Amino acid sequence: MAVGNLWTLSAIQINGSSPLLITGIDSSNFSNNIEELLESAAGQPNPSFVANMQIAPTLQFVSKQIAGILGLISIGSGLCIPNGSTQTTVVAYFARVNKCADRASGSAHVSLTFANGLFVINSISASQAQPATMDLTFHALFDGSNAPVVVATNAALPANNRVSQVFTLGPCKINGTAIGDVQSATIAVNPTVEKLGGSGDIYPTFAGFMSKQVRFEMDCLDATHVSTYGPFSTPTDSSSNETSVTLRRVSNQATRVSDLSAEHIKFRLASNAASGMVRVESLSAQNNQRASVRMVVTPIENSTGYVVVDAASTI
Repeated sequence: MAVGNLWTLSAIQINGSSPLLITGIDSSNFSNNIEELLESAAGQPNPSFVANMQIAPTLQFVSKQIAGILGLISIGSGLCIPNGSTQTTVVAYFARVNKCADRASGSAHVSLTFANGLFVINSISASQAQPATMDLTFHALFDGSNAPVVVATNAALPANNRVSQVFTLGPCKINGTAIGDVQSATIAVNPTVEKLGGSGDIYPTFAGFMSKQVRFEMDCLDATHVSTYGPFSTPTDSSSNETSVTLRRVSNQATRVSDLSAEHIKFRLASNAASGMVRVESLSAQNNQRASVRMVVTPIENSTGYVVVDAASTI
């Protein structure tokens, strides 16, 4: 029997009065996260009872559409769906691939629709000469009557499924000093999400942040950083000396958007003398290979905030 059907990833649509079509997606993964109950009778080696005890679906994806997503989804609080009438549902599409062609036309695609849940940003990463990406998870919830996800096999794909924005690594600073040798940088949010159900519900009905421990992680080339910011750690002082990671916007049909254009994205420590610590985590090298210095900035919350996102920044 021959293969008859094939699908690939497609866009994710956030619906509502302020919608967002997420098109620049590198990967997408829907998981049921089923906790299965398997029971055997007394003295019997083989199970005779199987059931689902808990189902907590998630949609995890990686996207290049960083500015658009940050316009709706916050590093600090995520985005709860529904958000009144502003954002109401989330639909993830998987496109059907035609035999001896590319994509099927019309209503031949698969869609997963979520009516309740929490968007969480896990991390944002950028490397030299590579597109920056954002890793997110949508934690689906039960509203008391409708299943957390509804599957359709006759969906039409959204129109205007085109890449609209790309970013790459930009300037990084620590205590006001530009770190010119950065090869990659990651804003790791490290969220811990608590999901709970009750009264025998099979699906979770609650999701909330228990903690977020943000890190700025930079891989660099200059071995003298181990002296400047180490050998152990140095306090950060953002009262007048900025500590930040910037994503530089790439210009379609060109190279980079002008530094003076407020289209770049900056992640910085809140302005305060008590803003965090920087440390050299490692200095490693192999024979006749360039050394690599890994630096980690650990922000702390202070009277003026925690991590600030400037989504329309100049350089």
